[in-house]
Amino acid sequence: ASNVTLPSLFANKCFRIPNYQRGYAWGESQLNDLWDDIMDIQKNGAIYRPHYTGAITLQQIDPSELTPTEKKLSAEGMEYFNVVDGQQRLTTIVILINALVKMVSKTSQKQLLENYIKTKKVCRFAYGDTSGNSYHFFMKNIVGESITMPYVPTIYTANLEFASKFFSDKFSALKTKELKEFQEKLLTSLVFDTKFIQDNLDVQAVFETMNNRGKPLTTLEKLKNRLLYMTSKFDATRVDVQRLSGEINNAWGLIYETLGKNQNCLLNEDEFLSAYLTLLREPADYIFSESVAEVKVFQMFCNHAAKYDFSMARQHDDSIKESEVDEDKIRIFVSGIANFVKHWYSVSFPDLSTASGRYVQKIQYLNGSKEMRIFLAQLLMMANTN
Repeated sequence: ASNVTLPSLFANKCFRIPNYQRGYAWGESQLNDLWDDIMDIQKNGAIYRPHYTGAITLQQIDPSELTPTEKKLSAEGMEYFNVVDGQQRLTTIVILINALVKMVSKTSQKQLLENYIKTKKVCRFAYGDTSGNSYHFFMKNIVGESITMPYVPTIYTANLEFASKFFSDKFSALKTKELKEFQEKLLTSLVFDTKFIQDNLDVQAVFETMNNRGKPLTTLEKLKNRLLYMTSKFDATRVDVQRLSGEINNAWGLIYETLGKNQNCLLNEDEFLSAYLTLLREPADYIFSESVAEVKVFQMFCNHAAKYDFSMARQHDDSIKESEVDEDKIRIFVSGIANFVKHWYSVSFPDLSTASGRYVQKIQYLNGSKEMRIFLAQLLMMANTN
């Protein structure tokens, strides 16, 4: 494994997306995230800071599967790899570069095309095999090759087309200086965690294990990482980053301890998070579902939070936006959710030795819905505050 920049990742390599991968699925939200991440990269002195872009897992293609032209380049040092994991991310980067090519100088165009799109009649990146539907669409509509083979429009080809237009529109809005800065960030800052699969491993088994085995991260776990990431970006001369990071870690330690206190019944982390979020923001329905809460909480804590509506309620004034992420926003959220967890636990496991606990249990006999549990936890939190 190695952490490499984009030029090092593509150096003397060509990539192919194998057929067992799902089609291209990134939409506007993921594209915006990538764009904002790159635009927000700052300089550390004279150079741009490294930005972790994700993992790319590769398996070298058997030489017998190469075309004569590919074999000729292989003899000259070119290597060919199937992308086992990270294909969505890598595909998006190539689409982005292809859109950038049309906006930069001829010298930069030539370098970008040869290094990332096509060299000596061989594509540096191909989507699927030459008989596949997405391959034909990608080569004709994204790369601009003269492909005569027909393709069938699908949701995946629509996603590829949308991504291409998305980046073209973004680049069209940038000035020449901004384009140069973007290109420099792209080529010097993006860092990929690159892994290579051994030849004697079953690549399909590897793919299934990487995607279907193990316990997926909860939204609560991902949110902690996001808050620490946002904190790390604060100006250390104005914000005590170490102290705020400690507060986040301590709060999550308390949350995990409380949610797991009853060994016979582990409380669901994301249900808890969605319950707390219901008290902070207005959901479109009575309460936040776990899936909608995940969307909203990452809108609250992202690099461009102010472009999102404060509320998701249908009748809410959509001119009211989220505040940008600062020290106070993180600290208030963190202290609030750490305080809420003990009341959520008390509602989930009422203390029957107390009158309030017995009343909580009786009420839930009548209505044990999530809405009622949120209401009761709020009452307990208010009573505790008073």
